[in-house]
Amino acid sequence: MLACYCDEHSISVIPFDELRSHFKIDFFHDSIVFKDALKEKRYSAILINSDINLLKAIQAESYYNGCPIIVTASEEREAYKLRALKAGAYDFYSSNMKPYELVLKLKNNKKNFVRMNSALKLGSVSIAFSELTTYLNDRPVDLTLIEMKILRLLLRNFPKKVTKEELVNDIWPSQSVLPKSINTHIYNIRTKFKEWEFEVQTIHTEGFTLSERCQVKT
Repeated sequence: MLACYCDEHSISVIPFDELRSHFKIDFFHDSIVFKDALKEKRYSAILINSDINLLKAIQAESYYNGCPIIVTASEEREAYKLRALKAGAYDFYSSNMKPYELVLKLKNNKKNFVRMNSALKLGSVSIAFSELTTYLNDRPVDLTLIEMKILRLLLRNFPKKVTKEELVNDIWPSQSVLPKSINTHIYNIRTKFKEWEFEVQTIHTEGFTLSERCQVKT
């Protein structure tokens, strides 16, 4: 499912007739309605107009599931394209491109997103990220989306460590985050997974990793 947040100007840029034959699309013009939809639906891609602040606002939204965001504009200006990509956009589409190019961009990014966010499992913990559900011993665990993203990153990189820079770039792209906030999220994860065979370890000044417990408390 595709979400499209656009104004009247960007509507003329996006080839909706072409997209409708490939995707189910939800249209939004109101930011409040859009945020509510992010809570209820799991989009595989998002199209937005040429508003970098909007891009950053979506990324900062707690219910954003990390799906590809493609920025659209009436013309392709290299400086703006680079600015959008640096701000965290997955791709860029302008009116001078062919409609099928946008379809291919969406399909390829969607495929990569689904592949990278398929179910992960380590020991008695598994994440069905497309469902936003984490399980411990087949029981759902109440995690915030940020906690789930951190856990996903640790599982995906196991047994390698995740540096603090990698963590910030993956979870909070183009945003500033205090070390205290990161430590709070890590503490919450540790607290919620005391029965897990693995635990989150802090590598001083470097980052975090998962390691097997010497003995699991029961």
